[in-house]
Amino acid sequence: MLKYRHNYKYHAVLIILISVLFVLFFAGFNYIVDPLQIYRKQSFVAPRFYSDQRFQNAGKINSYLSSDKYETLIIGHSQVDNFIPSKVQNFLNSGKALKLTIDGSTPREQYLMVSKALEKGKINTVLWGVGLNFRESTPFRYNKNQFFPDYLYTESNFDDHPYLLSLDIFNFSVDLLRDKSAWETDLEMLNYWMPNQVKNYASFSSEKKLSDLQKQLLKC
Repeated sequence: MLKYRHNYKYHAVLIILISVLFVLFFAGFNYIVDPLQIYRKQSFVAPRFYSDQRFQNAGKINSYLSSDKYETLIIGHSQVDNFIPSKVQNFLNSGKALKLTIDGSTPREQYLMVSKALEKGKINTVLWGVGLNFRESTPFRYNKNQFFPDYLYTESNFDDHPYLLSLDIFNFSVDLLRDKSAWETDLEMLNYWMPNQVKNYASFSSEKKLSDLQKQLLKC
């Protein structure tokens, strides 16, 4: 009987140890590859950027805002996605611009972007696109249809376990290492949608006029 008890304890400890090592490997792999660039810029692969702004903006703020000496922020919802940072900074002459827009964002979500960015960088200009969502009577709510990862916007890394232990992040990491990621490589054009979606937002009297407008948009 004592022998069986000893084997039981041994196997239980072994299972726990293997589980802990697996979790540490999983989290360590995500931390090292860091596909959203929460902890550092990507250096061993070409930097790529995720289209979900609620997640990717944390990486922009942590790894790009201060190191690249941005001075201008572009904040707002999906319509503001079509502001190209380099053209904004040239027009305003206000220093290098970083876009931190969030599609379908509420005032609270936009406020969190501004607050975090102002803490991290030396910003002198904020271009803030204000939409109809600012007319709502509940300015402190999040978008109920979109998850907002608050833990990525805190100073401490000890609450980042949802990121480090995420299977999605693990798959993103593997895709990056295998060069299979379809994410955007151009930070400036990330989430820019106007040329592809203009037909859904306007109607025109002729195909020629639509073609002429698309050509003008591509020059912008």
